[in-house]
Amino acid sequence: MARFKTSLEKMLAANIKQMNKFVDFAEKEALKSVEKDAPKVVDIERERLFDGKTYTGESITPEYAQSTVNIKTKKAQPTDRVTTRDTGYFHSRLELQVSKSVVTFTSDDGVQIYLEKKYDNLMGLTEESKELMITDIINRVNPKLFKKLLQSRYL
Repeated sequence: MARFKTSLEKMLAANIKQMNKFVDFAEKEALKSVEKDAPKVVDIERERLFDGKTYTGESITPEYAQSTVNIKTKKAQPTDRVTTRDTGYFHSRLELQVSKSVVTFTSDDGVQIYLEKKYDNLMGLTEESKELMITDIINRVNPKLFKKLLQSRYL
């Protein structure tokens, strides 16, 4: 009975080790997929900001002060909504940061902190961006996962 228990424990330990390898593989493939989508997602989010919308879909508020409207009018820039775009530097620095457990939409230009204090729900991923990434993860990663599962070491 003791030999059976030892054999069973070894077999379970080996299976757990293989499952952990499989989970690691799945996580890496999902992150690769998100990184591949990063340029598209940043474009969606850049457009959203220029359209004057928060990541939750509301209009960015408060509206521009009259002095800002005057400056933007002289620059022939939109004044009917907050675009968070003046020189274009903030928008050009937008990026998607991907780590093992977090995907963050951010800009490293130093203006983000000021803008987030002034405007609520400014930086974040829209449902559209999240759906795009999830759909692409499923479409890209599932075939790889099935192929990996069919390898003899997982059966």
